[in-house]
Amino acid sequence: MVLPKNVTKPPLLVWIGGGAWSYVNRSMEMDVVRKMAAKGFAVASASRRLSAATWKDPALNIGIKHPEHIRDIARAIKYLHANAGTNGYSDRTIFVGG
Repeated sequence: MVLPKNVTKPPLLVWIGGGAWSYVNRSMEMDVVRKMAAKGFAVASASRRLSAATWKDPALNIGIKHPEHIRDIARAIKYLHANAGTNGYSDRTIFVGG
């Protein structure tokens, strides 16, 4: 979670990193997340379990199947909404992107 400076109850962007659900984890796009926070958004880089990515690398042969990824994201959004007051961002303006 990255919060913008000097913004009271900023909107929240739930960022889902790229990688075809297979190889990008929430830490890999933190430069993008920090840039968006600098524009006034609270940004949560959402984690989720990954699918196998044998098309990219034969060693990436373990993972889950769709729709489990989106269920992970839904749980993250539910948590973020429930904890907005504690974490200082708006629970009324939550966006999803990635």
